[in-house]
Amino acid sequence: MKITLIQESIEFADKTANLAKFKKHFEQLLGKSDLVVLPEMFSTGFCTNSPELAEDMNGQTVDFLKYWAAKGNFAIAGSFIATENNLLF
Repeated sequence: MKITLIQESIEFADKTANLAKFKKHFEQLLGKSDLVVLPEMFSTGFCTNSPELAEDMNGQTVDFLKYWAAKGNFAIAGSFIATENNLLF
């Protein structure tokens, strides 16, 4: 099993910029890894006081991860600010 750990600087509360950074990493990993491990709260940093950044399981971040996991044929481990039933976790 090939495991890739990505350590990347994260733009605080800037989901668009962060997803763009990780897209570049994923493009380079196509066919080269089985598991990609991302930094904690990779899409926003530890921005817990901005509920508008939270997403449910149908949000932009999960869609992004699903797309790259399928395209790269690798599993991805990472965390983000999630909501469930309109509750912030």
